[in-house]
Amino acid sequence: MGKLKNNQSGFSGVEALLILVVLAIVGFTGWYVWHAKQNADKFLTSNNPSTAVLKNKTTTATSEPPSDLASYSDSNYSFRYPKTWAVYANHDQYNTVNVRSPDYKEDRAVPGQKGTYYLPSSGYNLAVSNIPSDAANNTLDQLTAHIVNEEKTLGGGSHKKITVGGYDALWVNNNYDDTYLYAIVFHDGTRTHIELNAKNDMDQSTVDQFNTILSSFTFK
Repeated sequence: MGKLKNNQSGFSGVEALLILVVLAIVGFTGWYVWHAKQNADKFLTSNNPSTAVLKNKTTTATSEPPSDLASYSDSNYSFRYPKTWAVYANHDQYNTVNVRSPDYKEDRAVPGQKGTYYLPSSGYNLAVSNIPSDAANNTLDQLTAHIVNEEKTLGGGSHKKITVGGYDALWVNNNYDDTYLYAIVFHDGTRTHIELNAKNDMDQSTVDQFNTILSSFTFK
């Protein structure tokens, strides 16, 4: 009888040990599967370019335009300008569009070769027009050469080649006569003249404002 009890006690100990081993195996297997899945998810996320592109597209789509700018658009082009300015469309032979600050006054009489013309005494005027082709200045290089010669003759001004709305353009600061900034854009067989007139010399804030307007241009 004593030997039987010892055998029963020993058998129970073996059963308990087997149960612990099985639980350990099951637990380790579950942990290994979970850990492997986590590593796989991290790898897929870091190596999937479509995820990054989607995030960038979402950010771009939800970005809002600056609150201090208004929009102008017609069949030729669109651009943004300070929202306190007002649009005056002349509808002349060049389809000129003028956008003026509230304090703009054009009452400085200046004699010219073709008679008296008027310059601003205060404020700003942005004039945008499509100008006809000129055989002498019908390419960017021809126009640049003309401006260089003009600067040498009149003793002032500066210029640089830029792009506006994806097209080649010439940016000019004409500070040797009536003060204005302008850019002439060559696109689709047309030249668009974008000009900002002011009374005073163009300080950096005015130049920055003009460049902001230029950067918003798109052509149709």
